[in-house]
Amino acid sequence: MADQEYCLLFVDRWAWWSDHWAMCMTRSEWASWVQGIGTILAVVASAWVVRWQVQQAQNADTAKERNRILAHLLQLHELAGELKRLSEDHRSRFGSRHDAVTMGQAGTWPNLEEFDAIADRLDQFVATDLPPSAFRLAGALAKASRRLVQISNQAHARWRYLTDADYERYAAELAKCYPTVVLGAGGVANALEHF
Repeated sequence: MADQEYCLLFVDRWAWWSDHWAMCMTRSEWASWVQGIGTILAVVASAWVVRWQVQQAQNADTAKERNRILAHLLQLHELAGELKRLSEDHRSRFGSRHDAVTMGQAGTWPNLEEFDAIADRLDQFVATDLPPSAFRLAGALAKASRRLVQISNQAHARWRYLTDADYERYAAELAKCYPTVVLGAGGVANALEHF
């Protein structure tokens, strides 16, 4: 006796397509087809799950890197703001030759260690910590801060003999540093907004 066949759909023995597409099979044939299709679906599903997991890991890594850079940008923004505040304070105290001589006589020359400390902290940034434009700003701010200290120390060393011409030269050199600090602070704020 022949094995009984089971059909997927009603098959009309006289339909033109019934000879070309067998829809009736034995139990073992149906089991083979279901197993084959199930295996294909399982492989596709497992590939999709692996792809999804890799994408989630990449998104997590990207978010972690973005947060790290953002933390460095915030630190740079804080340092730039502090440097700007110190520079403005220094500029107001170094308003004239008379002010410089008075500070020298009274021993109240501005504390420049804060400028050095900020420059040291700015120098600690490495290229991978920040976007390229912000990294260049950090370098420019550190350079301006060190130049401010250098010029102020030169003026302080000569405060007793500071002529009007010397003062004008020092003031002009200091004036070159201030825009870098102000623009640098603005540039960091801009980089932070667009990050």
